[in-house]
Amino acid sequence: MYKIFIVVLIMCSACLYAETENSLVMVRCDNGSEDGFLPSPQDMELSTLKANLNPNVDTVVLVHGFNTSYSSAKSSYTTACSALVSELGNRNYVGFYWPSNTWLSFGTAVKHANAAGKYLIYMLSEISKICRTTRVHIICHSLGGRVLLSTLQQNEARYVRWGKNCLLAAAVHNNIFFTSFANTNLVSQYNYVYFSKNDGVLKYLYSLYYWLFDRKNQKLPGAEKFLRLSTTEQLRYMDALDNGKFTARSEFDRELLRQIRIAEKDAMGLVGAFRGNSNELRKVENIEVSNIVDGHSYWGNSTVIRMAAKKIAR
Repeated sequence: MYKIFIVVLIMCSACLYAETENSLVMVRCDNGSEDGFLPSPQDMELSTLKANLNPNVDTVVLVHGFNTSYSSAKSSYTTACSALVSELGNRNYVGFYWPSNTWLSFGTAVKHANAAGKYLIYMLSEISKICRTTRVHIICHSLGGRVLLSTLQQNEARYVRWGKNCLLAAAVHNNIFFTSFANTNLVSQYNYVYFSKNDGVLKYLYSLYYWLFDRKNQKLPGAEKFLRLSTTEQLRYMDALDNGKFTARSEFDRELLRQIRIAEKDAMGLVGAFRGNSNELRKVENIEVSNIVDGHSYWGNSTVIRMAAKKIAR
């Protein structure tokens, strides 16, 4: 009886340890109001993370995109981790939350994504102090791609033992490795850019927020009607215009259609990373997933997440 008890105790302990090994640890850099940051990276709560880190395995960090609450990010990460664990097994899984919630304009969210880099690099540096011989891999979605690029651009990035990065539907220009974040592609072991031509949300929001709303465009004839629409109605309007359900009726419509065409060519999440005239963009591989991704949602797509996991495992 005593031997049976010991065996059961060992089995339970093993199960508990396995759960701790592969459980998701959340780290947030927002101040709780969903619209601002903690005063400094040092104010982030990292004690739980440090206590759960296994220094003998790699770390996988997940980074969300625009219009995401903390609870939504945690839920998405938990779903993704199910697929990751099935492929990667025992790793340190970390969910990073930065302020990008609903009421923020996309322009403000872009600024927040840039600012989040110094928080993420601080967290990664702290991980590296414990996990000295293993690597850290980043899987980011949408505007989270900008968070990653901002992180790679920080001076402290040179001290992180980087692995491989997977950019899902990145909401950045496709030539960004040559422009505002030049050479950040060289910091990590490798970068995998997943894109889908079916990503209508990215196409329309990208054109809507990145180019369209210059003050001069807001004054074009026909703009006043469009600006009164809700975001959902604006997206439907753009979809109808893009797919020829009605012809451009005003100067504003014609400009709107032009911006959509620009997005179709320039958004990384729609066309992949621009490789330059020399076709020598090192450490970057474009992976089209149009056949398995119908829109902008990636975290719940186990096929894509497993694909990313297999790249990390190589």
